[in-house]
Amino acid sequence: MNVSVIPFRKEEALVAALMAIGRGDFKDNARDYSIGATAEKLNGLLITNNTKDFKWLKNVITPDELLKKK
Repeated sequence: MNVSVIPFRKEEALVAALMAIGRGDFKDNARDYSIGATAEKLNGLLITNNTKDFKWLKNVITPDELLKKK
């Protein structure tokens, strides 16, 4: 498995803050915004069973959806 540790920098923090504007839930979902911002900054696909907390993210699918694509 090819795994990389991606740093969370100022650029990702800015993206997370911009994504949270107007949603009023940053306090409760700061981790989700941080994860989503990192995926967004990398133009990556976020694979999670917790899709309800990532409705604001463009590229998010469940593991089952990923397996169906294979």
